[in-house]
Amino acid sequence: MNDSSSSSQTIGSTSHLIETAKRLMADDKGLLAMDESVATCNRRFAK
Repeated sequence: MNDSSSSSQTIGSTSHLIETAKRLMADDKGLLAMDESVATCNRRFAK
């Protein structure tokens, strides 16, 4: 694989990632990233 091919793949992947992120965040949607289990979160919010 030459440098230009690798660069094109990176640009294409970046564009795809940006488009995906825009769709996920459209219309007041969002993402919740958490490093706790659902059960732990439920206990925290129940307090």
